[in-house]
Amino acid sequence: MKTVLRILALLAGVAGVALLAYGAVLAPAVVQVRWTTASELATVGFHLYRSTSSTGPYTRITTRPIPASAEALSGGSYTYTDHMVQAGITYYYELEDIEQAGTTTRHGPIVVKARPDSTPWLVAGLVLLVVAVLAAGGQRSAERRAQKWGDG
Repeated sequence: MKTVLRILALLAGVAGVALLAYGAVLAPAVVQVRWTTASELATVGFHLYRSTSSTGPYTRITTRPIPASAEALSGGSYTYTDHMVQAGITYYYELEDIEQAGTTTRHGPIVVKARPDSTPWLVAGLVLLVVAVLAAGGQRSAERRAQKWGDG
């Protein structure tokens, strides 16, 4: 039934995106914006916009449109990784679909708070662990040498 409706919409000249899902996933130091479409009739692609306020202003973060799926009737799944986020800041994202006729439609906003990056702490923790292991190993090595030569 869904396919029949999509074909009828295509024949009638109805364009646009049928959005199934639109959200964000947090990762250390990045936000992954994801969306899935049911159909993308006469759609060229997508742009993403970001703001630190729900009312804007929104700045486009894609340098060129993310190409639409080659399967206009079955839609597609997309992920955009935003590397330009700061820990603890709340971000708002709007998704814009671009049609062949040049018209655009905005979806959203979705909101996400970027979490602190845990990588520096992980690296620092590993460095301290390596130093501790080397120090302990060096101490044991000195003890073994002393025992070998009869000093211990």
